[in-house]
Amino acid sequence: MDTFQAPPRREVTRLAITADGDVAFATSIDCLSAVPRGATEGFTLWFRVTLGLRRIDGHWLITHEHESVPFEMDGSFRASTGLTPTD
Repeated sequence: MDTFQAPPRREVTRLAITADGDVAFATSIDCLSAVPRGATEGFTLWFRVTLGLRRIDGHWLITHEHESVPFEMDGSFRASTGLTPTD
């Protein structure tokens, strides 16, 4: 957190949860906004989150987490950090 002027802001959108018994999956499209220390402008990054959960002893615990950023399919495979979701 020391690399940012203030704590980054994370917004969870399009949260969908599917559960059956003691297993659940949660997916969302999240937005991270922050201003790096020493920078004059901040950035915004959208990314997909998938969580796998299990109910163990009555508590839901995250047993798997995956976050990903879309990539350019032009052969460069660079992260597409400038994308925003559409409806």
